[in-house]
Amino acid sequence: IDELRSCGIWQPRNGVASEWEHYVGRLADSFGLSLAFSGAALSDEHFLEHLWSHGEMACLAGADVSYAFSPDIRSIPLVDPTPVYPWSMVWRRQAGHPLVDRLVGLAKRSAGDWLTHVPGEIWLPAPDRALLRGAGVDVDAVRG
Repeated sequence: IDELRSCGIWQPRNGVASEWEHYVGRLADSFGLSLAFSGAALSDEHFLEHLWSHGEMACLAGADVSYAFSPDIRSIPLVDPTPVYPWSMVWRRQAGHPLVDRLVGLAKRSAGDWLTHVPGEIWLPAPDRALLRGAGVDVDAVRG
C-alpha cells in the first residue's frame, strides 16, 4: 500500500457515486494516497485507454480479475495491509429460487471466519469494522 503513494490510484467512474467508490476513497484517505476518478470503462480496450491516459497511476481491481488480454498490465496483490471488501447477499424473500436457501446456509456457515482467510494484516474502513463488530465478528486485529 505504501508504494502507491508514489503513483496514486485511478478508478473508472461508472455514473453516480457507488459503494466501491466510497470504499476506495476511504482507503486513499487512510493511507494518504492521491485518487482520481474519471470515465466509465466500457470494455477491456476502453479500460486500457483510460489506464494509459492516467500515466503512472495504478487501478484497483479484485484479486481474481484477469488482465491476460494485455501483456502490458502487471497485477500484484496489495499487502501491508491487505484491503478486504465485505460483500452482502441480497435476495427476494418470497418465491425465491430453491437453491437460494442452500446458498444462504453456506454463507452463514462460512461467514463467521471470513477474516481468517486473509494472510497478514488486513484493512477495512471504520464503518465496516463497526458493522461487523455489531454482528459479532472479531475485527479487533483489523486495521482501518
